[in-house]
Amino acid sequence: MIKEAIVLVGGKGTRLKSVSGDTPKPLVAVGGTPFLHYILSQLSGAGFNRIVLAAGYRAEDFMGFLEDYQYLGAEIIVSVEKQPLGTGGAIRLASDYLSGDSFLVVNGDTYSDVNLFEFLNYGVSHLPSLSLVGVYVDDASRYGSLTLGEGDRVISMGEKSLRGPAFINSGLYYVSKMLISGWGKGESFSFEKDVLESCDTKIYCYKSKGYFIDIGVPEDYYKANNKFS
Repeated sequence: MIKEAIVLVGGKGTRLKSVSGDTPKPLVAVGGTPFLHYILSQLSGAGFNRIVLAAGYRAEDFMGFLEDYQYLGAEIIVSVEKQPLGTGGAIRLASDYLSGDSFLVVNGDTYSDVNLFEFLNYGVSHLPSLSLVGVYVDDASRYGSLTLGEGDRVISMGEKSLRGPAFINSGLYYVSKMLISGWGKGESFSFEKDVLESCDTKIYCYKSKGYFIDIGVPEDYYKANNKFS
């Protein structure tokens, strides 16, 4: 079975500038190692054959990173935006490097301790709909909670205000090429706003209570350092 993934690494990470400086957020050291290494190790360990890094900002840094780190059995390609395309446009561009009918999409600044084998099976069983990993957190106020309906279909993604425990979007998706076939190549748009929050997209949630970290802000970056060290 061909296992392919796109990792979104093109953002500038402005909220983490006080920690990262000019270093792209996925390459910031966490526990002494670039954060991206943990993501790629998880993917290659789960048998992913081809991984595309959807890069924009300082794309050359990711090429340099790959000279220092090797992932047995995984071909890793850097897809470079010539101009900012947003997360949706970046996925559409990177998908040209993939040969399969469906693939994983991973945010380059989050890590989910999830069983990828189980999630892949879940995603395949729900094709051509989009599937995401929903992780359970004690306080969903920073992320926005998921509202789930029958069969764990995602009804809505809540605002970042309600406190309390809930399932949140982990930034890990299983996507069919059929879904993106209508996306205009070279067009700039947001995967989150224009796809996930669209009434036309049917989405299902694979529930996980595994460890989750988002290094997008300094507070959580320091938590990640403690975890991975």
